[in-house]
Amino acid sequence: METDKNSNVGQKGRFYLTKHIWLPQEPIENLNLKMSDMILRRMPKLPLAGDEARRAFPALDELKKSHDKIKADLQYLLSHHEEIPALHEVHPRDLYVPGRAWRTFLLKLWGHEIKENTAAVPDTYAAISRIPGVHTHGTGCTFAAATASRLALGDDLEAAVRAAQAYVREAMRAGVPLGRGHRPLDHQWAQRRPVY
Repeated sequence: METDKNSNVGQKGRFYLTKHIWLPQEPIENLNLKMSDMILRRMPKLPLAGDEARRAFPALDELKKSHDKIKADLQYLLSHHEEIPALHEVHPRDLYVPGRAWRTFLLKLWGHEIKENTAAVPDTYAAISRIPGVHTHGTGCTFAAATASRLALGDDLEAAVRAAQAYVREAMRAGVPLGRGHRPLDHQWAQRRPVY
């Protein structure tokens, strides 16, 4: 890890942890590519279309019935794009995204409905609200943390990814049935299992 004391501008080839503390970017990118490749190879092949997809994801039929209404809602949004806030206006932590080019239209934020937005696209909101809740909120962060934890314990990368996938899969199965939509994982699932 290196530090910059004099520079106010980030330099190419560095991954900044803070304004002045950085790591070389290339090893991080190489690890990221290696992990992505491994995850993609291990990911189950899900059907993307046809009867097989509808059997795997029955909610697709509901969305298909609402296609024209969802498309009309999208056309409305596109015709009023100047009214959609920039990402940093919705989420102030993301100030690093300059200007108003990256627009953000959210129906929910932190599990709370944004009534002004859901009123603007009522058919889309109604259609996605009928999709059964699944316990996937936080899977990305949990997977990253689980992988890093296993690496810290000394696992090689492939073993760490395999263990993290198993952990996240079980946390999804044991998910906490709160609210509607994407529900939180149960990170404590292993402690709740009976001991024999």
